[in-house]
This record gives sequence, C-alpha cells and structure tokens, in this order.
Amino acid sequence: MGPQRSCQVLADKGRNKAIAPYTLSEAVIDKLNKEVNAALADSRMKARFRELGGIAMGGTPADFGNLMEQETGKWTKVIRTANIKPE
Repeated sequence: MGPQRSCQVLADKGRNKAIAPYTLSEAVIDKLNKEVNAALADSRMKARFRELGGIAMGGTPADFGNLMEQETGKWTKVIRTANIKPE
C-alpha cells in the first residue's frame, strides 16, 4: 500500500498549484476548481502571470493527475537512461 494522501490538487499548471484537504467533498472540490479556473481565465490574472513569466491555465484535478503520470513516465525514462543517481 502506498502513502496516505492528505491533500488533493484542485488546479495545477507549471509550478503553481492549488491543493485542499483530501477529506473535502467532491461538491466542494468542484466549486473551488470552478472558481480557480474562472480566476485564471481573467485577463488581469493572465497579464499578471505573464509579468511573472508564467501562463495562467486552468484544468481539472483529473487533468493534473494525467499530467503527473505523463511527466513521471517521461522523467523516469530520462533518469534511467542517463543513469542519474542522487548525491
């Protein structure tokens, strides 16, 4: 059995993400996700992200899970191919 999860991701793109306690109901997560996505769609928010060198993008918790699976697979292959070891 893997580690217990105490938080879940509401929205994530790049290096910034919104997380919440894993015990929140799906209805609350959906509402928060909707509000975060609405904020990220705002032109002022997008402009501020650009000023900081980022891109404001929304998504669902499932989108983030899929992205993490893809990125983990990609970087695992790179690390193994290059025989990278922790120092």
